[in-house]
Amino acid sequence: MLLGQNTGGEANLLETFGMLTVELTGSNNEKLQITSDSELKFPIANEQLSTAPNTIPLWYFDEENGYWIEDGEATKVGNQYVGTVSHFTPWNVDIPLPNENIIFE
Repeated sequence: MLLGQNTGGEANLLETFGMLTVELTGSNNEKLQITSDSELKFPIANEQLSTAPNTIPLWYFDEENGYWIEDGEATKVGNQYVGTVSHFTPWNVDIPLPNENIIFE
């Protein structure tokens, strides 16, 4: 589902320009997290290059609440978006679409 909460706490439907999930595991298959910011690169589909904005919000999926949370932004570099994240979870680069009928409680 492409429903997100922006930094102002407002609900938005999202138009995606790329999505990825990074999972790190140790030698005993334990889940690991990064200890410092890391750069992620999202390829932009050829069909979207002409409409892809120069900067776009980054969103991570909040598994507890079941929707995307805005957290930072990525910059268009050639045919990909490049952004910095502080943790690895599902990440998305999306344009928020206004929706007046969705309320987070």
